[in-house]
Amino acid sequence: MFTHLEPKKAVVTKKNDDKARENWFKEKSKSNEHAQKIMRMTLNKRTIELSHLIGKVLLELKEET
Repeated sequence: MFTHLEPKKAVVTKKNDDKARENWFKEKSKSNEHAQKIMRMTLNKRTIELSHLIGKVLLELKEET
């Protein structure tokens, strides 16, 4: 029935599974921190751009009056 499958060389134990899960959580945490850092940088950049744009518009309005 399973003639195309080969047995694994090592048995997966609960200890191995727990360690793999722990490593996965660490990597996930690092990845999430990196994504949040990029989002904060992008948001800060956009906020600065918006404040400059608002400043320009206010300056133009002041010059018109």
